Amino acid sequence: MTSGPTPPQNQADAAARIAAALDGAPPVLGIDAGGTGTRAVLMAGGKAVQRYDSGPFNYLLDEDGVAQMAELIRAARPAVAAAGAGVPGIGREPGSTAGFGAAVSAASGVPTQAAPDWVIAWLGAFLGSPGIIVMAGTGAVAVGGPRGGLRRMGGHGHIVDDEGSGYWIGKKALRAALAAAEGLGPPTALGEILAEAAGTSLDEMVARVQRAPGDRSFLAGLAPLVGKCAGHDPVALAILTGAAAALTALVTALRRRLGQDLPVAAAGGVFAITPLWEAFQRSTAAVTPLAPPEVGAALLAAQNKPW
Repeated sequence: MTSGPTPPQNQADAAARIAAALDGAPPVLGIDAGGTGTRAVLMAGGKAVQRYDSGPFNYLLDEDGVAQMAELIRAARPAVAAAGAGVPGIGREPGSTAGFGAAVSAASGVPTQAAPDWVIAWLGAFLGSPGIIVMAGTGAVAVGGPRGGLRRMGGHGHIVDDEGSGYWIGKKALRAALAAAEGLGPPTALGEILAEAAGTSLDEMVARVQRAPGDRSFLAGLAPLVGKCAGHDPVALAILTGAAAALTALVTALRRRLGQDLPVAAAGGVFAITPLWEAFQRSTAAVTPLAPPEVGAALLAAQNKPW
């Protein structure tokens, strides 16, 4: 069973705050690119009037991002006056954020601001007010502070980091299943569950990962299955408990660095896994964001300030 962060207790208040944040802005498109998919929303009059979907994109892993973002923006024309795009992996190369935004602007014919994905998640979570947002989906990262003083923790990619992410959980689950099958670890139902869901053997699952090491979607897609096992499988529960602890550590480190006990919001598919969400919420008092990242990207477009 899965659940996760519930909607704000006062949804009308959240909607009013979003409308106020976009007051006076022309229609804008907010784009949230991610490792398993890309979401976009057209905001007009402070409300979502149309939604769009596209495939996954990571600046460091994929090459067709400009065309993909431009296609989403063109789908919203002629209504859209400006666009904002949150992109994972961007910003690690000097000038990449500005360069990517300029390239999408030229390809789409619509002025576009680009920013790291964690920026738009923070903008959506608190609508520009100080706070800490933890994003845990395919990858994992936390960012917090006030605007102009944001600090980031984690988010260094699946090869060296992303502890607590969906990819990390899926990898841990596959490793645990292999260890149990080989007598190197405790028994677990994960092997049977994973193999049945994938429709293949554990060995073939390993081969699939090895053949496409840049494709994170397969292992990340296993994370919900760990949640289904956790109620009766100690190994699965331990993986989720470890993920919650890793994500909590990001919050603790950020609060220490910022010198403030800022409020925490949680976003991403990992938090739909009940045992993980409950453990994380107990340790951080996390709440749901006021708005999703794609709305944060719309705010980025409306504010027209480079990051």
